[in-house]
Amino acid sequence: MAEELKSILAAAVPGGSHPTAAADSSSYTEPVRYPNRKRGETAAHIALKRLALLWAQSRGYSVCAFEVQLPRCRFRADLAAYRPNGKEIGTTAIFECKQAFPRLAPG
Repeated sequence: MAEELKSILAAAVPGGSHPTAAADSSSYTEPVRYPNRKRGETAAHIALKRLALLWAQSRGYSVCAFEVQLPRCRFRADLAAYRPNGKEIGTTAIFECKQAFPRLAPG
C-alpha cells in the first residue's frame, strides 16, 4: 500500500515528491499562475486535488469531476467521483482537499 501511494504521489506532485518540513517548500505553496485556475488556489491545493483524482481512478471511479456543487450545500466539493456497479446503484465519493486545516467540520 505504501509503495502504491508513493507512485500515485510521484505522478500527482510536480517534481515527484511531497515537500517535507526539511525541504524549502515556499514556491510549492505560492499561487499557481494559470489563466483559468481559481483565484487564490495554490500549487499544493491543485496537487492534492490531482492526487485525489488519481486515487479515485485507481480504485475504479471512472466518472470524476472537479469543483462540483453538492445538493443542499453552500460549497463546492473539490472532486466528486462515481464508480458504477453493474446493474445496481454504484458508489459515489466526495473529496474536499485541505492543505492547511486538519479538520473540515464548521467551527
